[in-house]
Amino acid sequence: METHERIPGRTTSRSVKFALAILVVFGGACAGNPEPEPLPDDLIGERARVVTDRADLTEPAELIDPPVGLVSLLTADSVVLKTADGVWQPFRLGPNARLEISRGVTSRAGRGAAIGAIVGGIGVAIAGASECARQNDGSFVVVTPAQCALAGALVGAGTGALVGMVIGSFSKTEQWVEVPAGARR
Repeated sequence: METHERIPGRTTSRSVKFALAILVVFGGACAGNPEPEPLPDDLIGERARVVTDRADLTEPAELIDPPVGLVSLLTADSVVLKTADGVWQPFRLGPNARLEISRGVTSRAGRGAAIGAIVGGIGVAIAGASECARQNDGSFVVVTPAQCALAGALVGAGTGALVGMVIGSFSKTEQWVEVPAGARR
């Protein structure tokens, strides 16, 4: 009966190619979120929120989560938002209360991919090195723990990036841009 031993060099080559392919295909997701769009000239109808410094709140129960709605009226020192339940809420703007406009919802896939690549690469590198150190029993092909760690890091980073990207794509974040006082009319 003939047994075939796995040749680690060949597997490592495939692993390296696989890891590089994953990084090339999904590397753009790690680049981060693009810059938000510039503010439009007319803010009426835009999704907005009023953010108040917590130290200056008189009614903290109502303003811990900033009120969000569509801008209905905007002056230099106040704004009226129409909330989701159809209520028109006026707010005074000043040094402790600022208006922020939504620039859209973005995914955290890039951040998840970066975290997954780091955790996966380190974890599988350690596991690969320890497994290799344990199994070097004098066979024909000798693979050092460093080679196993490198192969494990590449495979682990690629797999971790893919898993992290999938998990991060389910986490959405809304980007907010402060409206400077000069842009209010």
